[in-house]
Amino acid sequence: MTGRSLTASIEGIEKAKKALRSNSLNQTALAIELELSRSTVTNFFRQIPIERWNFEEICRKLGLDWQDIVDITANETEIEEIENPIFKDPNFLGREEDIANINNLVNEGKKVILIKAEGGIGKTTLAENWFKIQRCDYLKLNVGTTSQTIKSLEEWLISQLKETFKITPAQNFGNMLDQLTTQLQKQKIGILIDNLEPALKNGKFIEPHQNYVDLLEILANQNIQGITIITSREQIYEHKIFRLSTFYNYDLEGLNEKTWQEYFENKQIIIYNDYLNAIWRNYGGNAEAMSLLAADILKESKGDLKAYWQDNSEDLLRHRSLEQLVKSQFDKLKNDNLQAYNLLCRVGVYPNQDINLPEIWLSCLLWDVPKNRQKRVINDLLSSCLIKKRDECYYLHTIIRIQAIYEFNLLVQNHNINILILKSKIDDIILNHQNIQSFLNSINQKLFFVSECYKKSAFIAVHLAYLLRFNENINNQDNNKYYELASRIDKSFKILFKGLEFVVNSFFEEIENYYASRLRDYINKTMPSISMKIKNIKYHPKFLNFVIQDIYPLLPNFIDKHILDVYENYLEMLSFLKTNVLNDKICNLQFEIFISSLSFEQINNIIENKGFDEIKFRCLNMGNNIISRLTFTLDEFKDLIIGDLSQYQENSNICISSIRSQKSEVKSSELSKRLVFYENPYLQEQWKLMYKDINILRDYYDANLLLTYCLHLSSPEIRSYIEETLLLPIEEIEKRPFKYQE
Repeated sequence: MTGRSLTASIEGIEKAKKALRSNSLNQTALAIELELSRSTVTNFFRQIPIERWNFEEICRKLGLDWQDIVDITANETEIEEIENPIFKDPNFLGREEDIANINNLVNEGKKVILIKAEGGIGKTTLAENWFKIQRCDYLKLNVGTTSQTIKSLEEWLISQLKETFKITPAQNFGNMLDQLTTQLQKQKIGILIDNLEPALKNGKFIEPHQNYVDLLEILANQNIQGITIITSREQIYEHKIFRLSTFYNYDLEGLNEKTWQEYFENKQIIIYNDYLNAIWRNYGGNAEAMSLLAADILKESKGDLKAYWQDNSEDLLRHRSLEQLVKSQFDKLKNDNLQAYNLLCRVGVYPNQDINLPEIWLSCLLWDVPKNRQKRVINDLLSSCLIKKRDECYYLHTIIRIQAIYEFNLLVQNHNINILILKSKIDDIILNHQNIQSFLNSINQKLFFVSECYKKSAFIAVHLAYLLRFNENINNQDNNKYYELASRIDKSFKILFKGLEFVVNSFFEEIENYYASRLRDYINKTMPSISMKIKNIKYHPKFLNFVIQDIYPLLPNFIDKHILDVYENYLEMLSFLKTNVLNDKICNLQFEIFISSLSFEQINNIIENKGFDEIKFRCLNMGNNIISRLTFTLDEFKDLIIGDLSQYQENSNICISSIRSQKSEVKSSELSKRLVFYENPYLQEQWKLMYKDINILRDYYDANLLLTYCLHLSSPEIRSYIEETLLLPIEEIEKRPFKYQE
């Protein structure tokens, strides 16, 4: 029999580490894929007990049998504890791992443990049950609910000396602390200081409650037999306490989805996995929300989780107690730290998406805070537990974001002004980085070759993506996200990249021929032009079915004109090298990206009917490799390229003359010598950036991407201006200041 918390054996850990390497994962990546906290995965590899369900999931992901990994001897004690009736309390679930973690901290010599989390997570319940499991008597100090209702520490101390220890209190506070110390050295009695945050402001004790520092110093002494547990929504930063080796801040996370499911099943609630996941995710695993919702589901929807969520998912703070719980935390932050409060409200609105936010974005949102204080404000907000951090990014739980939006709207902010300020702060990221400025200048000069039907900033975004991909490939970084910015700026790029993804990736072998032929017949009848193009394409017929199969699920009621437009562009993109549809927007887009990636000398050689062999070589080695998937002769390809370039010749010569007149500036940087981003091993040495430049460029890209998520809040004029100046070098932006219309 195995308990609900498991520990891996030494041999099991070695097997797990080997499996981790063979799966090309690290502990962080494993935690992300399993949607577990990093601490859970870390504890697994450190042989610290974790919940059985999490233990089994980790082993399953690594392709291991959990029974071969578990340490049976170590878990015998765990089994005995689990069988204790204390653990069978249906209202105390999912905290086995936290109990084990606190036990480990105590074994390491910690005497004062602060359990920190936002309201409703279950801090007090955990602390009380830990003492209960240890069969340890404890004294409880309820601090209060607001700074105005804080109980006097001196009065509490007098009461405990009289009633618990049966001694006469001394005349002054210091002597009473000595009396308490003597008693706690004789007897193993714990102390629970509950709800400490009203006595704190930015981690420091407010007046007249500085005497808590004296109390905690005594309780942290190794000679004290018992353990002190503090619950708080805020961290302690008092130097006298924070520096003590026996003091520990323990971050408590929300209950996991499995625990919510067990709790609801105990209440006889009908479970639907998708709806359970949605409700758990939106409330961030909040224990109090779980309890309130369970009662509501039983009362209002007769235990039907799906029916309840369909009726109430639009109003997550409908419970007055839950709304007040969240609001009180915002009120305290506003009173204690206005800058952190403003940041929280801005994070809720900009971009008002359930996405992870890099730290650079938070810094940009702090546009009214000096740069040397921004990191401190971000840390203050993080310490309030109202924003979360995961893998170097920040995010809000949905119920917090809802309140943040509400509070932001009370501030009567002007979105247009805010977004322009944001744009300015994002541009400042690269202000003092000459390598990146030179790179952007070079790209901007090449935009002479881009036709007016595209948004030029999308082209710059593509080249930024290539540069980041190349440099981050060197550093083994994930690069798949870097086409999103171009796609958000110009939907043509979205269609193009989806097409490239189709060509590059393998699709299923199984084709639903009925649906495919149905849509194909519709295309033949309603779009004869595209029908003719389809017939002229010389690739395997399955390709067409693959495209149809991919597009068909997107069609509501079988036909949707917008999707069919996408479909037409999609097919033309696939066939652009074989058909004479070079005026088509998507076909030209791929061609123009290719042209804009060349050096000026290469473009000039192409126009003069030179350098064809190099173009052929590079095209045949493109990552997307479209050419190899279509059949055509090299002569046809050459005629196609040369013929299409004729329309660029006049404008190109003018542009090249203009650029040559600025050749001293162009040649001043290694980055401007050659703009070829496709993977070419001979150019790698030229395109290695300094580590600092890569990080700055990544921050710049991420911040601009998030800015595009905010543009729906701005006026059409502001949106147009930002899209026109996005990613331009600073000197070009300064030439185009935004002019407010009276």
